[in-house]
Amino acid sequence: MRSEINCSGGHNCDRRTDRDHAQDAGRNRQLAVARAGEEHDDCLWMGIVAALHRATSRHGRLLAVREFAYKPADHAPLLAAIDRAPADVILCSKATPHDFYLGFPHNPAIGRPGRAQWIEYDTMGQFWGWGLFPCMPLQDMRSRFEYAESKGVSGGLFRVEWERINDLWSLDGLNGINLILAAAFAAGEPIDATEASRRWLADAGWPEEAAPWLGAILSRTEAILRGALYIDGFMFGDNSMYPRSLRRAWWGMEVRDALHTWDPARAPDLVMDRARVAKLIAEKCQAAALAEALAADVRRGDACVPPALQAWLVEAFDRMAVWIEGFQHCGEVCLYARWCDPEHRRDDGPGAPELAAFAAALDAPNFRGKGQLELLGGGTGLGHIFVVEKALQRSLADLGVDLAVVFQLDPWLAHFVELVQS
Repeated sequence: MRSEINCSGGHNCDRRTDRDHAQDAGRNRQLAVARAGEEHDDCLWMGIVAALHRATSRHGRLLAVREFAYKPADHAPLLAAIDRAPADVILCSKATPHDFYLGFPHNPAIGRPGRAQWIEYDTMGQFWGWGLFPCMPLQDMRSRFEYAESKGVSGGLFRVEWERINDLWSLDGLNGINLILAAAFAAGEPIDATEASRRWLADAGWPEEAAPWLGAILSRTEAILRGALYIDGFMFGDNSMYPRSLRRAWWGMEVRDALHTWDPARAPDLVMDRARVAKLIAEKCQAAALAEALAADVRRGDACVPPALQAWLVEAFDRMAVWIEGFQHCGEVCLYARWCDPEHRRDDGPGAPELAAFAAALDAPNFRGKGQLELLGGGTGLGHIFVVEKALQRSLADLGVDLAVVFQLDPWLAHFVELVQS
């Protein structure tokens, strides 16, 4: 049996079989199930919020609800449920959607009408160095607070640790300055890198005269971390660690931490060609060069910086330069490998010179000849991160490491391991 649909022009514009209608019916059932699922999720979120609100209200307390979603499809029903929550429920939203990524779009939940809202910002740096590698994201932070204020946000929550790491938080190091910045921005106080550094130095018992020098040093870190741990804005680092494999690196950028999920216009930027690969590798090389230059300036120091403080800073920024160099090598390998895949390029792929550069990139990471024993010698304190040559690896006890989590960089960097001291 066939059915025909006659359009207004008088000609037959569609010919459909019973099978076509059966497929349509199946799709409609799937759509109905999906809608029912969304309604179920909506009711589930509403029920949870209502139960918590009843309990907090009995005790005269306000309820603040944090929204967290990986993708827009998960975000929408959660926000819909919160929209129908009692009017005194506060909505807490991260500055960026999904997680605390530098440079990502503003969270679309910010500015929803009808209730008080707080902004969340990470001062520790889950996605920019954990504070082990200092970073002051002043530019990003200022833009987030200005945007939030323009949308009527009235409060803030500032994260100082990451739940996957014990005994480490932003107050242990230089990233404590980020908490000072966040508090000042939230209070509407004018503040810059120098003033934030002055307050931190005073609180730590160091001379406040070092604030201009320290503020200038820290002001250079945001560009370095964004150039190393991100690929043209896409989240390349695996929670500030090196990607554990080529597949995981691209899965992170395309699926888990996908920038284009929240900014669809960026989707074509993960397709490679000769010019794009050259540009992205240059981004990684520049970050490594800037990190090395910054470490050199820290080693030169300043007359107002006490020797004990400078020694601590030298250790941190020297370690950071080696770590950033590792991201340069990881980035080169991941980008060349991507370009070799016909499914992810828009040209004919690498020629002989580029393949030679790819081979060189695979052999390049000797970290300026620094072997594992030199890197590890005497420096196995809590939270230190070391990159060592697997060719020399032996038992952890021989390396002076009591407990470590080992992340293999395979398959292209299989001769490296990352030891994260626990």
